Amino acid sequence: MLDMFMYHGMSITSFILMLVRYPRLIYKSNKSGMKLIKTFKIYNPPYELPKYNNKMYFCNSKEKYLRSTRLCKSRDENIIAMANKLGSNDLPTRKFTQQAFEFVRNSIKLRFVPIRGAVETLKTGYGICHDQSCLFIALCRSAGIPARYKIYRLEGYRSLFGQVIENENETQLINGLSILASMAVLAEVEIEGKWMICDVITSPEASASSNSPVVQFGEDFTQSAIGKPIMIKHFEELPYRIVFISNLAFKMLKGIFDGHIRVSFEKLLEIGRKRIGNKTLDEIGIKEYNKKAMKSYNLLLPLDVKRED
Repeated sequence: MLDMFMYHGMSITSFILMLVRYPRLIYKSNKSGMKLIKTFKIYNPPYELPKYNNKMYFCNSKEKYLRSTRLCKSRDENIIAMANKLGSNDLPTRKFTQQAFEFVRNSIKLRFVPIRGAVETLKTGYGICHDQSCLFIALCRSAGIPARYKIYRLEGYRSLFGQVIENENETQLINGLSILASMAVLAEVEIEGKWMICDVITSPEASASSNSPVVQFGEDFTQSAIGKPIMIKHFEELPYRIVFISNLAFKMLKGIFDGHIRVSFEKLLEIGRKRIGNKTLDEIGIKEYNKKAMKSYNLLLPLDVKRED
């Protein structure tokens, strides 16, 4: 656990040093990003929230990995209703988990915004990776399936921020921003006594943007495409220190994260849409797409992020 505390200390230190050393550059980039945000359209989720009734099934256990937590409110009426719609009371454990996995992966849009938790993510249809995993975990716990967070640090964000900061020679600034964003939060579920990874963050379009196969239930895109994760830890709920550091950065640098980074990420998704012909993967067939993707899969991202062997 010491290495994780050291990482968070490094994140806070990097954040403070950035503000002290590059106030004008940060202000300029953040200000132009705030102007971008004003041009964005209001996002409407590709689904409707089902109505709740008190006869719906939900797990009321107080056991670890099943109980409701601060940002993962598995007993909230909206979570219960969606879990029931996905089959929490009807489907076998594995089948429901796959349904919940596909719902979050395909329907919840990734955005670099402050962490809000499972309920708000479900209501708005978007959130940071922490929120996407929160929602998936909440749906699983509501169905009585043990679920937890898998948190680790990822390398490979530096080139993304190099495209955002106008003066790319500011190495320390870019490194500082990449450190703040390099904490990955995925989910794991326990099925038949085994913990399975669930990467609900990488959408089909994001996979297609790098010519990589679509992430399936039990697979981790980040490990195969970016490099081996470091400082892996498991938690029942998101630690306060992670939420504090992330929200501090995302609120103070909203223009950079939810403006410039959002535009850069949308460009990636557009690349992915073009590569699948602007069709849904349901129309093409995931197996057929993955079969073709494996032939040209070169383990490189459009942002020149190289894999670490």
